[in-house]
Amino acid sequence: MRPRILFIAVALFTVIAAVPAAAELTDDLARLSTELGRAADDAVRLDVLARLTALLEEVEEPQSIPPALVTRLLDMADRAAEPALRRDSVSVLGLLGDPDAATTLVRLLRDDADFGVRRAAVDALVRVGDRDDAVLIAETVLGAEPSSDYQLRAGAYRALGALGLDDEARLLNLFRRGLADPYPAVRIAALEMLRARGLAAEVGQPELRRAYEFETASAVRGELLVTLAVVDGEETLELIETALGDAELRADALRALAAVPPSGERDEAADLLEEAFADSTDNAERLEIAGYLVELRRREAALEALTALLLEDPPGDEERVLELLRENGHPAALETTADFVIAKPAVGLATMRAAVELLGDADLLATADEDQLEDADEALSALLRQKHDPVLYADLPPAVRAVEAAWRGRFDDEDWNDRLRERVELLDELDEPAALEALTILLGRGDEPVLVDELNDYLESEPTEPRAVAALHALGLGGSTKALPVLTEYARSSRPGDVQLSVAALEALGELGLPESAPVLTRVLEDPATPPLRLTAAARACAAVADPNLLFPLLEVLEGAVEPESRQAAAYALAAFSEPQALAPLARVLRSDASPRVRREAFVAYCHNLPANPSDEQLLPLSQYLSTNDPGDDDRSWTAVELLFTKLGAERIEELLEHPQPSVRRLTVQYLTRRAAPGDRELLEGALADPNLLVNIAAARGLGELGDSAAAGALKAAFNQTFDLYYASTKDSSHSTVNVDKLRRTIEDAFLRLSINPAEVEETKLDKPQLDTGPEEEPETRRMEVVVDALRLRDAPSTTTGNKIGMLYLDDVVEVLSVQDNWAEVRTADERAGWACIELEGETFLRDTERPLVPPAEPDNDETDGEAAETD
Repeated sequence: MRPRILFIAVALFTVIAAVPAAAELTDDLARLSTELGRAADDAVRLDVLARLTALLEEVEEPQSIPPALVTRLLDMADRAAEPALRRDSVSVLGLLGDPDAATTLVRLLRDDADFGVRRAAVDALVRVGDRDDAVLIAETVLGAEPSSDYQLRAGAYRALGALGLDDEARLLNLFRRGLADPYPAVRIAALEMLRARGLAAEVGQPELRRAYEFETASAVRGELLVTLAVVDGEETLELIETALGDAELRADALRALAAVPPSGERDEAADLLEEAFADSTDNAERLEIAGYLVELRRREAALEALTALLLEDPPGDEERVLELLRENGHPAALETTADFVIAKPAVGLATMRAAVELLGDADLLATADEDQLEDADEALSALLRQKHDPVLYADLPPAVRAVEAAWRGRFDDEDWNDRLRERVELLDELDEPAALEALTILLGRGDEPVLVDELNDYLESEPTEPRAVAALHALGLGGSTKALPVLTEYARSSRPGDVQLSVAALEALGELGLPESAPVLTRVLEDPATPPLRLTAAARACAAVADPNLLFPLLEVLEGAVEPESRQAAAYALAAFSEPQALAPLARVLRSDASPRVRREAFVAYCHNLPANPSDEQLLPLSQYLSTNDPGDDDRSWTAVELLFTKLGAERIEELLEHPQPSVRRLTVQYLTRRAAPGDRELLEGALADPNLLVNIAAARGLGELGDSAAAGALKAAFNQTFDLYYASTKDSSHSTVNVDKLRRTIEDAFLRLSINPAEVEETKLDKPQLDTGPEEEPETRRMEVVVDALRLRDAPSTTTGNKIGMLYLDDVVEVLSVQDNWAEVRTADERAGWACIELEGETFLRDTERPLVPPAEPDNDETDGEAAETD
């Protein structure tokens, strides 16, 4: 991993490690929603629901919920014959947290015949309901004729605790009925509801004390004890102190001490907790007590307890101890954590990450003294020197930077410079590649003249290659102009043994991004003896420098370099320019380069170099490229596509919907979906009548994503037309049963996204677009020739899943129908169609040609269909 890439990973890793990224979660929900819609039987549906439950339990609440998923779940909850399906659907609805589900959940709570569904409904309402729903829950479950299901009654009290009622008197009445319930679970839920609504004081200590004295179930007595602690009073503390000696009540008594409100006897409660910690021999209990001390803000006592747990007698949950130390907010936790890190470097990754987060906590560092800062720094430096999971090293640079930021304000320049020198000295001590990368980012954190001098001196000491590479990248990341001379010197070196260092220096010049780097980059690009690795690094570095003088050297590399990686790097760099002179060379590469990766980068660069309002002649290479290539779904490609359409202007974008080439019309539809501007719905509706089914599918998907219910009539019309007897005659070569089925499924998914029942929609008329079929716009047929002795023709673009269906031989010419990555869909002179590999692992099998298709020559024997055919 390159340092710059690692830097980005550092910024994102914490979120990614804790829960699925928002975009990833949304994609997973959409995928499972589709699986649920296509499930053939109840067993598959239950499996999908189980996977949805497992996924959603990892997050508090999804940021984006596919409408189709909610629609399917509500439909199953209402109509599924199998109770387990209804129950699991209801549970997932609760985890999704969509308030639109509340009406259905209340109805199921009231009417469903299965007790499991009713219980799931009341639990789900805790997350999605409101106070109006609470009224219905109270009336349905706890009303004049209460439910006979005690678990449902307990769930109703939990829901009332979360949702509340406007009528406090009614809540108190319901509480008293719950406290008199014969089932302990209901009595516990009623007490939890009372505390959640803040009404314990309204009931009063005498009534709660009587209930405590007459209660026989120890679990309920414990909840009563906690509720009494909320009301507070010296008598309650005496009661709690007595309960501490009761094995059945001890855990609840400790919890009760932590529940004493700030206005109450908190000091006395904290004293009792400290005594309980000292007397306890159970580490799990000691950890709970330490957490209660943190809650009561007994910072010194909590620090002492947590330090003992971490260093003397670990409870087996050191990660939790570290979290509590950080929450406690005492700066001495830095010293404790440093001692732990240095003494126990072999603990698990989660624990060590918690230690790193504490050592880099800005609030702790802001109040730390010099010794505590030094302890934190020593611990983080020790972590760099030790062997750990590479993931941990991604967290270290931010933590070290935080320590240095706190440190720098308290020391003079001389002390600060000494610390920078110590960082450089670490280069010689680190053996782990991931640790070296982390140190590279740390050293390259900013423009520090002293640090640049130290790195220059270090490079003069002739360190080993990995350490020298790290120092060079650190100079590039630092952004200082002082780094330019030494980077230039290494970049110019052409000695065989210096190739890797020269490559690193060229990459660092790209990271530096200074226009002063242009002369040395030009020299490397124009030197015919430059090795491919250096040529590629220099070309890629030009993207950040973007000096106009680099344009023509890059164009020479683009068309003249032997290695596709160098040509790809040149195309990548040309995307940073906006020069019409680059269009002609890029057009030639789009048309004839053998590497799909080079052509894709050339497509991006061509879009960037196009002028505003480009001519039809300038656009022709793009349409020719799109006839056999997919521009890709990555952000870089789509940034180029969006730039292209911006340069075209609104009027010409609409004209592209009538372009003779289906791939251009389809790309336009995809762009309109992303743009989502006013009026784009109408344009997408028109694309539903396009003669190409792939354009229709893209339009249907786009209408679903736009979320405009006004598209329902056009979607229904497009769906109904697929059943027309003469439907195939209105379509082009894209017509197939597979594509028709895909279009129908896409329209169904669009209706689900729109939350519309198609049976209730009146279809509208679709107007067939008037396509411009002028011959001057037709793309040229692309042909390729075989450049190896023998090449397999397969039924799929894969060496593992594609089966051999024929052979191609040296000098055979084929027509290219489409291109997917390194594979070409081809048709031979004798009308055989299949997939052939263009290149693999640096070896080229097919290249563009102007030769016509001719019947293939018969091979001398069949033996060539063996060893040489394995090259694909």
